[in-house]
Amino acid sequence: MKYAIVHLYHHNNWANSRLLDFVEAQAPALLEETLPGSYGTIGETLVHLAAAQARSAVRLPVQTRRMPLAAT
Repeated sequence: MKYAIVHLYHHNNWANSRLLDFVEAQAPALLEETLPGSYGTIGETLVHLAAAQARSAVRLPVQTRRMPLAAT
């Protein structure tokens, strides 16, 4: 099971990278926009998601967190 969790985190890192690449290519004003169902502005939503993912990663057993990243 720990390998499935690690795989999910690798995929999540890939998805985060794609999202950040997209946001970086947009006008800075985009981060100040709001959308229905989001956590404040788009920028605040991204910060909220990153913080939640960091808290989630801390809960993983130390052995799982120390596994090497797969080449993507």
